[in-house]
Amino acid sequence: MIFLCGHHNTGKTTLAKWLADFGFPYIETGDIVRNLYKNTSPNCEFLEWVIEIGLKYPNYFNEYILEEIIRIEKILPQLKNIVVVGNRQKSGITFLINNYKTSYQNLIIYLIAPEDELYRRQLQRQDRTIKNLTLELFKNKHLAFDKEMGIDGIKDITDYIIDSNLNIEQVKEKMGIILKQNGYII
Repeated sequence: MIFLCGHHNTGKTTLAKWLADFGFPYIETGDIVRNLYKNTSPNCEFLEWVIEIGLKYPNYFNEYILEEIIRIEKILPQLKNIVVVGNRQKSGITFLINNYKTSYQNLIIYLIAPEDELYRRQLQRQDRTIKNLTLELFKNKHLAFDKEMGIDGIKDITDYIIDSNLNIEQVKEKMGIILKQNGYII
């Protein structure tokens, strides 16, 4: 598996979509968790729900994500490898690595960019527009959520860090080099 990690708006999905053009299917862990939240219709805010479930059942979300990976593998048995986008916990990544065996090398790639750039990208998003969003609110809500979920712990097990503050072609080039160094053909 190839894990693309990082704070909100670091370019994880953009990079995953580019990799999909080379035969790497991807899943968005955030979409899986958000859909689960919508389908269970909890009477609390999303963050509270995530924390509450995570405390009661530490692998609850990881098991759903693993099921999705297995489902994709059954549909696409010829897949090169699967790209997992958006995991915000070291324990989630290690759970997936320990419970999904692949003949490919697992890679954990962490994307970074300055907070003000992440905020600027959030303002440009058409899919998740947030009214009246300020830089302080973005830091105190979105980036704080990432930190509370444990995103900084992923850096301890990261294989590569890519500065996504570069232009997209430079980021793709760096990703291509990493994949080639690890035996992937793109």
